[in-house]
Order: sequence, then C-alpha cells, then structure tokens
Amino acid sequence: MKKLILGVLVLGIFGFVFAEEKYEITEVDIFSLGKLPSGTEVSVQGVSIGDPIEIVLKKFKKKQKHLKTVEAGGFFLDVIEDTFRIFFRDNKVVSGMILWEGFKGNLKGKTAEYFDLLSDGRMRAFVETSFGKPDYVYQGTGGFEMYNMYYLNGFVFMRFMSSLKIAIETKEGILSDVGTWNAKKVGEAEKDIPKPKMSSSAGFRKALWGMSKEQVKKVEISKFIKEDKMGGEIKGLDALLYKADIAGLDCAIIYYFAENLLTRARYLITKEHSSTNLYIEDFKNIKSQLTQKYGAPARDDAIWSNDLYKGNPSEYGMAISVGHLIYVAEWYPQETSIQLLLRGDNYKIVLWAEYTGDDFREFEKKVREKAKKDIW
Repeated sequence: MKKLILGVLVLGIFGFVFAEEKYEITEVDIFSLGKLPSGTEVSVQGVSIGDPIEIVLKKFKKKQKHLKTVEAGGFFLDVIEDTFRIFFRDNKVVSGMILWEGFKGNLKGKTAEYFDLLSDGRMRAFVETSFGKPDYVYQGTGGFEMYNMYYLNGFVFMRFMSSLKIAIETKEGILSDVGTWNAKKVGEAEKDIPKPKMSSSAGFRKALWGMSKEQVKKVEISKFIKEDKMGGEIKGLDALLYKADIAGLDCAIIYYFAENLLTRARYLITKEHSSTNLYIEDFKNIKSQLTQKYGAPARDDAIWSNDLYKGNPSEYGMAISVGHLIYVAEWYPQETSIQLLLRGDNYKIVLWAEYTGDDFREFEKKVREKAKKDIW
C-alpha cells in the first residue's frame, strides 16, 4: 500500500510538472517550432489560459478597479494599453490574451516579424508557411477592413485596418468568435482567398510584393506583351510580360505570381551582340548601376566549371556561351533578394536581374511543388 501511495504521489508530482511546462512567447519563437502549439501550451509573461484572476492582478500589481467589463460577458485587463490585453470569463479565470504591435519588442524571431506584415497576402503567406492552412478565415466586407485566420488549437492571427494582432484563446472561445463573425471553413472558402488591400513596403519597380496582377497592371507603364503560365522549374506561376529597356539595353520585364500574389520579377536582357564578350560588358554595366543603388554586392563571383578558356580573357564570352563560366552578383535590400546572372549553354547567352520577395519565397515554393504534383 505504501508503494502504491508513493507511486501515485510520484505520478501526481510529475503530472503537475508536465502540466506546468509552457512555451513562454517572450522566450520562444513559436513560428520556428515546426507546428503551432496549443493555446493552453503557451504563456505570455508567465500568464496562461486558466490562471485565476487574483494571481494575474497580483503579478502585474493591478487592482479590481483596473478590470473592465466585456459586453458579451466577463472582464478584461490591459496590462499595457493597446499592447497586451488579458480576458477573463465570468468564473474569473484567464480565457484569452491579445498581443498588439506594441508587444513586438518582447518577442523573438519570426513571431516579432509577423507584426511587420503590411498586407493580407503577405500575412497569409507568412503564417501558412509556418503553420499550414487555418481552420477558418474571415475577410471583412462592405469596406470593413478586417482579415482573421483561425486555428482551432488556440490561435487567431488578426488584422484590423492597419493593426495586426495575435490572439491566444481556447478552442471553445475561437469557435464562438467564428460564429460571431460568420467565418468560413477554409475548405469552403478557397475561392475567396483574399487579395492584398495594402502592399509590402518593398518590391520591384513601382510594384510591391504581394500585389495582384490587376494591381501590377495599374502601376507598370511599359508596353504590355502578354500574360502567360509558366512551365518547367517554375510551373504553377503566372506571369505578366512587358517590353522596355534598362541601362540602354532592350529587355523584357517579367512579373511572376503565385496564386495571384507577386512573388518575384525579372529584367531579362534581350539585346543581342555579335561579339560574346560584349555580354560581359553589359553585365558589368548593370552591376555598376545596381551597386550605386544598393551598395557593394554581397556576392560577386566568376564561377568556372571548365578551365579550357580560363587563361584567355578574349575568349571569356565563348566560355560563357558553352557553359564553362558563370558571372553572378547578389544584393539583399529590404525584404528583397536581387541576383544578377550571366550564363550560357549551347552557344546561347542569357543575362538577367531577378528580384525575389523574401517573405514570399517559401509560399511560392509550395505553390510550385503542388503544381508539379498535379500532373493529371
């Protein structure tokens, strides 16, 4: 009997210890966990769902007078106004918490970066890349600027006007919110994937990452050539093609879209030369102009795969055309990666400057992977 009692006590102690383990959101980057934790597994500055109101008040040195009544029932406490709010049910235990942009300085990694997103498209791509599709979505209608992504294990990623928030709740609380807003199940709402109302602060030319094709058409003034669907390595992407010139060179301007979100773009030089070495001069000229705008490149390489022409600079153009030599330079300005590339094969030379939206890289990759699987 003593052993049994001891065993029960040990299990009780360890059960208590395990129950107390939490992902403290000020110490753990939840976006880097590989999966979204349960809302009950997370604490915010030591506060968790289910904590008694008395303990919370004592922790933050607040009084009953600091509590405010919620019209739908219960109370809330602003630990810091418009930064960290805690909700309590009528039974006076924590039922949910909301974090505003003002709380960003307390967060880590991508969890902090979430509050820098400036459009529904970027928000959706950023969150889904880490956690997959939500269970429900709500997009405001009739001029009501709101977009929420509901994950029933305890999180809501929210945008109201230009303000982003993260709510941590119980599954029951989230289902209540879903009913209040008449949110749609994601499987039923796939045709209603939101288009960005606001855009990233960075992009390509006058277009910003996350813009739709319709939005890009409004800001690109070059001669429109056609709209196309891509194949090969970028199957799954749509493209808008324009004709222009850059640095005095004829070129095509190409905008690429994944599920109608601008994810990358490219200047493809179409100017032809009788001397292959002149393509190297074009590369150097464009690199110089990009350097003036973005500073010295983070990468600037001449890559040899075959040394046949390496000792003869007058044949470097030939080396490029047969695939022996590649020139590449890269820059990393805000939210963007730029690659200037000169390469060739079978006596044909290609020169382009490609821009990629960093926040959309993984999202685009998933779209392309899905397209490759959908072969029938």
